Amino acid sequence: MPYYKWCGVNMSAQILSGVSFARSYNELGLMLFGRDISLISGKQTNAWRYRRAYSLASIITMFRQLASLVQSGLQLPHALRTLAKRLSRGHLQEIVYAISADVDEGFSLSQSLEHYSWLFSPIMINMVRVAEQTGNIGVGLDALSNYLESMQYFRRRMTGVLLLPAITLCFFLLVAGCLLLFVVPYFQDIFVQLGQQISAPTRFLIAASSSLKDYHILIIVGIVIMTLLAQKITKKFFFTHYGAYVLLHMPFVGLLVRDSAIMHTFHAVGLLTSSGMPLIIALRVALCLLENPKLQLNMAMVIQAVEAGYTFHDALVSHGGYFAQEDVLALVSIAEESGELSETSRAIARLYEENVNRILQKITLLVQPILVILLGALITGMILAIYVPLFTVAHHL
Repeated sequence: MPYYKWCGVNMSAQILSGVSFARSYNELGLMLFGRDISLISGKQTNAWRYRRAYSLASIITMFRQLASLVQSGLQLPHALRTLAKRLSRGHLQEIVYAISADVDEGFSLSQSLEHYSWLFSPIMINMVRVAEQTGNIGVGLDALSNYLESMQYFRRRMTGVLLLPAITLCFFLLVAGCLLLFVVPYFQDIFVQLGQQISAPTRFLIAASSSLKDYHILIIVGIVIMTLLAQKITKKFFFTHYGAYVLLHMPFVGLLVRDSAIMHTFHAVGLLTSSGMPLIIALRVALCLLENPKLQLNMAMVIQAVEAGYTFHDALVSHGGYFAQEDVLALVSIAEESGELSETSRAIARLYEENVNRILQKITLLVQPILVILLGALITGMILAIYVPLFTVAHHL
């Protein structure tokens, strides 16, 4: 799988250069010609320098373009090769070429994606597998792209919510570290010279300052290890049924998890049913989107009820659990009477997207002031622990 470092000239007589993956020098020239670049020179270079993980946006673009090519009538292997020629990122281009080769050898697209599980998540692979089972890969890839775009938007909103508190916390840690490393030791020498008995908070602060000064590397390493362990344990806990139950009943967080799951589920159902996919298949695809075990169980029971002959509304009423919200049930009932399930599902998705946005705004408005107050109180306590003994000494003098 060679990479070429090339130099070329475009239609405006500008000299361009870059690194691209191509199976041969001739293919490199054809690929650049398709981008209106005439190849002047090129030589193979080390591949490892250009192999790296890619953002969700790159993967979304890949699936979106592949969906368009398949829906335009191209066979999947031809669509994959065409997509590989269009891509500008070398390693992703190499992976698409390899997937194309796997498909030519008889592997399904989902099986080929499993060979790169470090890049494609189980949700992506499962949605592609369901699309293959329905015989409509183009629609399934389009639904996957829409889902990934909504997830990307949701992550950006979450990042925006957490960014300001994270900056505030980092600033507090910086101030606290400066106090402990540079200010407290200076006053510690003053307290020793005065021989004044100091309070327990001040002794604790001096001990913390000494520990940080003497073992700062070990403390930093310990914090990193504890953070990684806590993250792993927390993630594992919340993917158990008990942990999922706790998560769904946490203030604000539970509503956020539930409403975002309803939003993603009905967004997928609306998109898939509007393209002609049966409801039961659309629900199976939606099940692949859920990560919370409790919500997965609810949706699996709804699917079983629909397969047993229940209407979608009745299945939600009897087995929907967290999905059986009053507004959802009312809208689904109307949709079944009118025969407009796809459009109504999209309306439900839009409704719950607004709910998610409102919850995120509330979290932002609550977390930031509370965090500022708590951190301000801690900084104030540290300053008082330093200066109160000095005021006591001055008073006795």
